[in-house]
Amino acid sequence: TKKTDIIEGLVRIMSPQADARSLRVVTDIPEDLPLIETDPGKVQQVLYNLLSNAVKFSPDSGTIHISAECRSDQDNPEASRIVLSVSDEGPGIPADMHDIIFEKFRQVDASHTRSHMGTGLGLAICRDLVDMLHGELWLQSADGEGTTFFVSLGVVYRNRAQQSLMGGSES
Repeated sequence: TKKTDIIEGLVRIMSPQADARSLRVVTDIPEDLPLIETDPGKVQQVLYNLLSNAVKFSPDSGTIHISAECRSDQDNPEASRIVLSVSDEGPGIPADMHDIIFEKFRQVDASHTRSHMGTGLGLAICRDLVDMLHGELWLQSADGEGTTFFVSLGVVYRNRAQQSLMGGSES
């Protein structure tokens, strides 16, 4: 599989909603981006939630940017990170709400988000999944200036001991 498969697949999945509102989804993924060891299902769910929010909150005819970059660590190549970002031109998120939006059932402005029909769980789920991947999730945004969410994942995935659903340890 190609490195861009997850992102290209998500853009295809979201294109009916994006096309319905004349949104452009632009991707910027470098050819030389290293493959990362990770759980692709979790990464896909995080990016799906972020892209879905970007589509939901973008103004008609707006542009959504999805990009990736490698932030390498020359001294310790295993500490290199891939940083994925999803940017929209939506209403933005006031600085005092940046931490709150990651809480379950919290949304920035009930009157604004009510028209967008969400469960209020998307970003809380994203944070939980990124934590499971030993990554980081943060945002840059200001009221009225759109929002960019960033996901940083290690190129090398260090799996903690996992518990099975049955309570025993996996072999």
